[in-house]
Amino acid sequence: MQQSKLIHTFLFSIKSDRTKTKCLKYIRFFEDHYKHKIESLLTLQPKAVEQILIDYIISMHDKALSHASINGRLAAINSFLTLNDVSVNTKKLKRFFGEHKKTVKYE
Repeated sequence: MQQSKLIHTFLFSIKSDRTKTKCLKYIRFFEDHYKHKIESLLTLQPKAVEQILIDYIISMHDKALSHASINGRLAAINSFLTLNDVSVNTKKLKRFFGEHKKTVKYE
């Protein structure tokens, strides 16, 4: 699959091969949900980008994804946006993650 120059530059900024693979996977998940390439977010106003990301967080929450999964997927998108000089209010976005629940019980 041919990568855009922006995605290539984003992946080049990541040191770990494992992190590169995960970030690319999470970006593809977002693109499948959003039905557009992630690069299209760069043409929108920050408030519109925030609303798209909030909708994405809510859809992940509805699919019963864990807090950590939502955080990881959004971190990849946010890193891409930050590298391309698009600022979103991450504190506001994290309010939509839901409650962090422990999945392992220690005895």
